Amino acid sequence: RSVFRWTHLRALEPHLFARSSNKAQAVLGAPGAGAGAPTVMAANGLICIGTEGGRVLVFDFKQTLMCICGDPTAETTVGAVTALALSHDHTFVAAGHATGHIQLFDLKKPHVPARSVPPTTLAAVASGRKEGHLRGSRIVSVGFVAGRHTAIVSADQTGLAFYHSLGKALFFEASDVLRILGKYPNEEAV
Repeated sequence: RSVFRWTHLRALEPHLFARSSNKAQAVLGAPGAGAGAPTVMAANGLICIGTEGGRVLVFDFKQTLMCICGDPTAETTVGAVTALALSHDHTFVAAGHATGHIQLFDLKKPHVPARSVPPTTLAAVASGRKEGHLRGSRIVSVGFVAGRHTAIVSADQTGLAFYHSLGKALFFEASDVLRILGKYPNEEAV
């Protein structure tokens, strides 16, 4: 007898590897249509699979597709999903992308991100106006802080790590980003 019970994810295959795709499937948003090949997976309470098309497919443990987070244009706007995290109560998914974007999805309304953190430029950092991942820095890790849905930590391929408090004030996104680890390129040692 084995200590672990391994589950085969055969029911996910049709959603991830569409054999034939036609224009009607792509327009109607059929499962798997335009999602791209899988790039990353998180399985703690739900099975979340990020794709090279920039979308996140969310399944329950019976391998039933619950929702697809993101829109079909995600590949061109935010790039492939490279990091995933599921909130402790299984209601939000955080996705880090190859371009430095981070998106937070409410699983009740998965088509549009509930919050979004765009990458910044070195010029904005140097001027002191902004902190965050640089444009083009692949996000390698993302995670929720405690039980909050809008507090996340993230790290990128260059070794920079940030704490994000993603709030809203009077219908505007009011995000605080704090660097917790790493140095920007060409930054002087303190």
